[in-house]
Amino acid sequence: MDAVKEFACMTLVAIPADWIADALRSRDRPAAMPMCASLFLVQGPWQVRAIRNQMSSFDFGDDFDRQRLVDAGWQVIPETGLFVYDLDGYLLVGVDGIGYDFFDAHWRPLYEVLGLRWHLDD
Repeated sequence: MDAVKEFACMTLVAIPADWIADALRSRDRPAAMPMCASLFLVQGPWQVRAIRNQMSSFDFGDDFDRQRLVDAGWQVIPETGLFVYDLDGYLLVGVDGIGYDFFDAHWRPLYEVLGLRWHLDD
């Protein structure tokens, strides 16, 4: 878990989702945001490339709340429960949930999907 925390702390910077929603509205773009009040700005060129390679479209069908995110331009990273938005070349990661441990539910799966092995360097 230490490697996952190190990865998350150096890669993901929390910013208020309201800031991004306001910026999107000012550009007349849909401002649908994941449930969590924070988005996470991805830091680092290799991290951006790695996450970009995992992004995909997804059809949530009858799950209206999640489908509206996709319709507004959010993509998903399969197996992580994360939504990603490309805003002017910057990647924003959103969590559509609250009240649970993001490390176990999202950051560890992201660490694994990206194929990181920092935990083996000990």
